[in-house]
Amino acid sequence: MGKMGISRGKSPLQLFACSSSVLAIAICLFVTTEMASAWINKCLPGDLFIDSNQIVSPASCDSGYCTNWCQNLCSGMGTFASQDRCRITQGVTSCKCCCKRPGVYLPPDDSDWGGLGPGQNNNCSSAQTFLTFRRSDGNDCMRQSICDSECNKLGLLSQRTECVANSNDVPNNVYIWWEQCCCGTNPPPPPSCLSPPPPSPPPPSPSPPPPSPSPPPPCPPPPHTGIGIGGGIKIPIPPLLG
Repeated sequence: MGKMGISRGKSPLQLFACSSSVLAIAICLFVTTEMASAWINKCLPGDLFIDSNQIVSPASCDSGYCTNWCQNLCSGMGTFASQDRCRITQGVTSCKCCCKRPGVYLPPDDSDWGGLGPGQNNNCSSAQTFLTFRRSDGNDCMRQSICDSECNKLGLLSQRTECVANSNDVPNNVYIWWEQCCCGTNPPPPPSCLSPPPPSPPPPSPSPPPPSPSPPPPCPPPPHTGIGIGGGIKIPIPPLLG
């Protein structure tokens, strides 16, 4: 005997609650996608950084999905892809792309073939000390420069480093690698735009103390009203009658 399913209708309130749940899930997925897109920029200074999240995922990152996306994106902006990254998480493919601006190449000139060979060509300024060292290969030269330590031995700082190579037998890939260093001192700090404030004037000298008041004059002697007689006895003199 077959079984019959019972279908029950939903009230408008239940439909609203269901729609709200779907909306909340969609918002959550959108926010999660945006948060996953906020990767740290690992491109080199001056490069363009772009990241992208796609809901449709390729089979794996080995398919070249992000690499092709990055190359096409950079090419459309007149740049070239310098590096890309790929990550697949729960059906979402996250791509990261670095686009580099094309370099500026000088027109060919006869001076390109003059001068000394790599390892002996001094490209330092007149104020710098030129050093050159043999290296085992190019990767070792680029990843582990010795210019800092060699310049420090002279009490100087590394201000420029170059990895150069030459070969007399290119088909056999036999190259002689050199690291060239330019050592110098730190330039003096630029002068301040603000002149130093003038020195404050010296404090005023203390005023002399006021002169002390002169002593009062002596009191005048009292007027004589009698005739003195020995013994200190005074006899009063009667006033004269008119």
